[in-house]
Amino acid sequence: MGKIFDILTEYGESDAYPYHMPGHKRYEGEETAFFWKEYYKRDITEIDGFDGLHHADGILKEAMERAAKLYHSEHTYYLINGSSAGVLTAIMAAVPKGGSLIMMRSSHKSAYHALLLGGMRGIYLPSEVDTETGLDLGVTADQVISTAEAHPEAVAVFLTSPTYEGFSMPLREIAEALHKRNQLLIVDAAHGAHFGMAEYLPENAVEAGADIVIHSLHKTLPSPTQTALLHVNGDRVRISQIERYFSVFQTTSPSYVLMAGIDECICMLQNSKEKFFAAFYQKRKKLHDSLAGLKHIQIVDAFAPLSIPDGIPDNYVPEMGKLLLIPKQEYMTAREIYDVLRVQYHLQPEMATPMYVLLILTIMDTEEGYRRLSEALHEIDNNMEKKDNTKKYLKKRGKSDLPEAVYTIAEADAMEGEWISSEDAIGRISQGVVAVYPPGRPLLVPGERISEQVIEELKYSRSSGCEVHGIALWEEAPELFRLLCIRDR
Repeated sequence: MGKIFDILTEYGESDAYPYHMPGHKRYEGEETAFFWKEYYKRDITEIDGFDGLHHADGILKEAMERAAKLYHSEHTYYLINGSSAGVLTAIMAAVPKGGSLIMMRSSHKSAYHALLLGGMRGIYLPSEVDTETGLDLGVTADQVISTAEAHPEAVAVFLTSPTYEGFSMPLREIAEALHKRNQLLIVDAAHGAHFGMAEYLPENAVEAGADIVIHSLHKTLPSPTQTALLHVNGDRVRISQIERYFSVFQTTSPSYVLMAGIDECICMLQNSKEKFFAAFYQKRKKLHDSLAGLKHIQIVDAFAPLSIPDGIPDNYVPEMGKLLLIPKQEYMTAREIYDVLRVQYHLQPEMATPMYVLLILTIMDTEEGYRRLSEALHEIDNNMEKKDNTKKYLKKRGKSDLPEAVYTIAEADAMEGEWISSEDAIGRISQGVVAVYPPGRPLLVPGERISEQVIEELKYSRSSGCEVHGIALWEEAPELFRLLCIRDR
């Protein structure tokens, strides 16, 4: 049938007049800017001859089969509500209501939304943390397998691999162990849609044996924002359940422009992935080599892996799509480097924590972009001077103990809440999700007891320039904050 984009273009240039949605009616008057004229031509709804996302049997079915073939998946579904819709679909389809899910504590907030909607209990896996850099390295296979053995009531395990920072879990080993116990493996591989496209990239989660995999195409591949894929393999989860929740969490008016963007990305990879990734490797290696002389900024990428703590497997080496900048604390903070790159050099990083700056690199980067980055970092590095930053860092930032879970998220959500000052909240039960951005990992979820350690971490994060979601500030004293707690009864 051909690519979605080509079919939409042909239809948009025909004399067919729309007496249907959308309301722009492909209008091309002088008031309409060129961009919107081209967009409107291809922006249609599910009319005759153009298939339907929720009951695909035509051009969309063919396009999703192309994606499945590329990723070696048995079933692949387009997600145009982002990977969040895929996470919600996967968990709700795989875990019975009121059931238990083993999951990384650093999971995306959509996974916690699934716990809320399904009345599920989360059994959390705390990540290994590199104490020198604060980097979240993920979880070990032994950690996952021992937790699964201790909780046979949990029908599934939910992992984020790769992590936001680019560290991968040993998925093949984990999948094999879980399947022997008849437990599912769901992988949020939002940042790993490019994995498996070349021999020097980590194995793709689909090929590693995961039952359900979610890929955000737009994060690391040339696809529009909001586009993603959901892959399903094996018979441990019913396709009917997947498709039921797929319809629940996806709009009934899917954007054909977004779906055409997914198809263009898939077709480009099918035809030219070897060329693009070979060029990417050469440009990335050249960038890495150009940064070798930095004195005060540590580079962590696939060509200079982190010094891993004892006992953690070798496959925690990061991948080349992520570049981490870790400044020596006595010279400059990560946030200061982030701001200088953004303001002075017009180079916008993905994010900065108090300890490191994260940049996302893809096959679409240019040599000119890498040259500008290298020159900027060398100038910043050469101009660094020693100063007292000791007050800007929290001591002993290793793996924290998880808060005590008193209620499930759904139980806490059903109770009455009240806002309490941070000083008075210690010992109370949280009714809200409290997360530090970046990267958005929750310090508290509903139903957990608030500790002094959590309060100190929140104060530290705020003083370091991070955003904290889930708190309320005092207008008269912005340095103070309140937390939503379950009302004492």
